[in-house]
Amino acid sequence: MSWPLSEACLRVEARRLAARACAAPLVAAVAACAWLGSSALALRAGSTAAHALSPLLLDLHVARVVVLSLALSASAAGAALGLTAPGITALGGTLAAAPVPPRVALAAVASARLTAVTLLAAPPLVAAVAPVAVAGPGGVLAGSALVAALCACAVAGASLAELALRLVRQRIIRRADAISAAIALSAAATCECAASGVAGSAPASVTALLASVAVGVLGARTWLDAALERPVAMPGRGRGARQRWRRILPVLESAALAVLLRAPDIRLALATGAGFGLVGMGAASVAGDAGSGLLLAAGVAALAAGLAPLSAGGRVELARWAWSAASPGRAAAGWAVASGLAMTAALAPVVLVAGVLGATMPAMLQSAHAAVVVGAAALVAGAFVPRRAAGLGDDAAALAAFVTVVALFLAGGEAARSRLAAFGVAEAIGMCLWLLLACTVAVGALRRRVRLA
Repeated sequence: MSWPLSEACLRVEARRLAARACAAPLVAAVAACAWLGSSALALRAGSTAAHALSPLLLDLHVARVVVLSLALSASAAGAALGLTAPGITALGGTLAAAPVPPRVALAAVASARLTAVTLLAAPPLVAAVAPVAVAGPGGVLAGSALVAALCACAVAGASLAELALRLVRQRIIRRADAISAAIALSAAATCECAASGVAGSAPASVTALLASVAVGVLGARTWLDAALERPVAMPGRGRGARQRWRRILPVLESAALAVLLRAPDIRLALATGAGFGLVGMGAASVAGDAGSGLLLAAGVAALAAGLAPLSAGGRVELARWAWSAASPGRAAAGWAVASGLAMTAALAPVVLVAGVLGATMPAMLQSAHAAVVVGAAALVAGAFVPRRAAGLGDDAAALAAFVTVVALFLAGGEAARSRLAAFGVAEAIGMCLWLLLACTVAVGALRRRVRLA
């Protein structure tokens, strides 16, 4: 029964994507070409990183840092996918009332979402990660164990996100929550085995493979049970916070920020990014490397919090009353400021903890550079492929555009930096010029979206 339901969900979303592509064929063609180009760029970046890291992966400490960075990113992605799963209500009133077990129905919807996201995001991600994993002393076996461990971390992240959601909304702990915590600890142990395998230990790679399968199966079942009993958010909260925003920010920025933070998926993404960023800083402090830990934690937090600027283009119509009398440029700048403030709310705890732990100023500047690039790329992707939270089609298209624009921005920044260095321009000045150009492009793309709204 689950496969016919998954096939039906995929067919509906495929028709929705086809309709959107027919409505804007030029944008669809550019997005497809950019997606293909991002895979090639990711493969080149992965090969370059593998060439630089292959002699260093013999050190278990370096292998742990690499695996930890990938594991936190996979956990954040799993939490985002799990929390944005629509549930059995996406099947409609007829199928929801059909004699289908709720767990089977939710598994069908989740598998359809996972399949679509995997088809769009897997090629560039695998092209970037696979060369680094295979180039290590462990070889193909260690690379397979690393991929399996990352899948287990994604499932554990989804389970932990359901646990955090229940604690926030109901403030109760159940037996399934203890199982979710145990799964998270098991995933951490699996990552430790995967790091030992990357460093050259074949028995650790085999252990990581077996443990990943067990953690993945148990974690998926636990997530299904928790998602079926997901508590509903109570309406009518946050009015006082919006009143405080209106006293501090102008009307346009406060309205845009209220529209963004009113969405439950954006609030959960910001909380998830801050949580995983703090976990990364804690792990880095234990390892004794606060600078690298800040880069890792800030990157994970920025990727998770990037859902706010990614959704800005699709929510422009919701605050039309605030910017209808303003110029398109002023409205676009207001939405960009609101998106930046939302990302800052997720990154601020990570930076504060890093400052307490002794992170250096160059590490903080590099983290700010990465966050600005991610935010600008999300604004551009959301302006051309609006995410209106209408279903899997919007999520998949926006995610593909986001990954593509991030890859293009990173490749363009590296090319511009090398070109400016050839003319004798300092690296800091070149970085500032590239960030200014990225922000200008983001505001210009958002201005185009405001004019079309």
